[in-house]
Amino acid sequence: MTPGLTQRLLQSDTAVGSWTLDPARTTVRITHRTLWGMGTVKAAFADVRGGGELRSDHSVAGVITVGAASVDTRHVKRDAHLRGAKFLDVEKHPEIVMTVQSARTSGTALELTGEMAIKGVREPVTLTAEITELTASTLTAHVTGSVDRHRFGVSGNQMGMITGSATVDVDAVFTRV
Repeated sequence: MTPGLTQRLLQSDTAVGSWTLDPARTTVRITHRTLWGMGTVKAAFADVRGGGELRSDHSVAGVITVGAASVDTRHVKRDAHLRGAKFLDVEKHPEIVMTVQSARTSGTALELTGEMAIKGVREPVTLTAEITELTASTLTAHVTGSVDRHRFGVSGNQMGMITGSATVDVDAVFTRV
């Protein structure tokens, strides 16, 4: 992270305007402890789109939409289970949506506050973003946070094997509209 990029983002007019997510250069990953905490499952989502706006008053708004069916753990049987009704239920709920409603500086990072919708359930969430690149045409951010799947009605926990929250890890690249 380059020092000062976060502050520059919200305190100057450098990034004011509309931005669109570049899906080809953006990665969305989750990790979750399993096997009673002895192992970690890693998943990536290939279908991602979105955008955002930094207004002249330095408020922010944005949406990132992930195609739930694009979940990939590199294990076909597990992926099918995750797409099923007990987990993501992609037939009824094809999208996971993160809506950012506000941002504030927190040290060298941004605290993003908004709402996440998974499996038709909307819950407030707070994520942390570090701006890693800011040019006239590109804004790159590393976004992380913790999400408790139970708040969204995501179950499917055979024999208590899955504990705790999932870690969301996004490298998002936006281009100026």
